Amino acid sequence: MQGGPFKISGWHYVKGCAALASAIQERPLGVSVDATQWPHYKSGIFSQCDDSLNINLDVYLVGATSTYWKIKNAWGTTWGEDGYIRLKHTNTCGMCVDKSPWAYWFCIVSLIILIFTKINLGNSKTVK
Repeated sequence: MQGGPFKISGWHYVKGCAALASAIQERPLGVSVDATQWPHYKSGIFSQCDDSLNINLDVYLVGATSTYWKIKNAWGTTWGEDGYIRLKHTNTCGMCVDKSPWAYWFCIVSLIILIFTKINLGNSKTVK
């Protein structure tokens, strides 16, 4: 990305639940998931994904506890918990198995979204 006040100097590939749990302590992450069952999600810790994974959506992992992953979706604040979903802290919906060829570009787009939605990155490391 050329020009502008923000520069991306590099990126890291993180794969596996343990690696995600460690990396989320440092920064938000782009992850790919199977969101087939997500359209009717309202609240709570979600764990009802299909057994056969269909990785079909890139989202932003913004926090984690020992119970759940907190995901920011781009479907707007009227969906889920003000635009977020909490996934059971396992490989729920395939989030620990990144098969997306778009991970690099998604991270760039996610950074731009964060800038424009004014999320405070310093407060998103761990969600309680």
